[in-house]
Amino acid sequence: MRRLQLAALALFAAAHLAGPAPAHAKNMSGRFALGGEVASNFVDSGLSFRYWVSDFGLQIMTSLGINETDDETLADLGLTLRGLASIARAQDTNLYVAAGITLHVIDNDSQVLDALVGVEHFLSDYFSVSGHVGLHVGLSGNLALSLGRVSSWGSGFHFYF
Repeated sequence: MRRLQLAALALFAAAHLAGPAPAHAKNMSGRFALGGEVASNFVDSGLSFRYWVSDFGLQIMTSLGINETDDETLADLGLTLRGLASIARAQDTNLYVAAGITLHVIDNDSQVLDALVGVEHFLSDYFSVSGHVGLHVGLSGNLALSLGRVSSWGSGFHFYF
């Protein structure tokens, strides 16, 4: 009988330790981050700044591209502005959606609209890695719609302060 009680107690303890527990979400309110992002087209990759007000955040990215050929050198300066919304949070991982616009200036006059869903995983309280997928719609200088490459993906890292 004593063995059965010990086995039941051990089984109860193992089930309790291995069972689900409430996750403590990462609170991003008032946090500023500096990092980098690499996009699927590499043109929109660059330096990233994030600021979370609450469950809503703002991301600003800058990029610089130089394309040198035999005839000429073309430069592209990109500025991305995105709104972020955290839709689910776990202990070290946040799921978010984002929508934004990228403006390309200098030799490449175009705009890009994007809508993304992304995951940000925190390796520590101050460092995260992220990835996203979504839709990417380009507008040319004369506002012609470009649907040649609609899907988009990217990854990045951020240091939080």
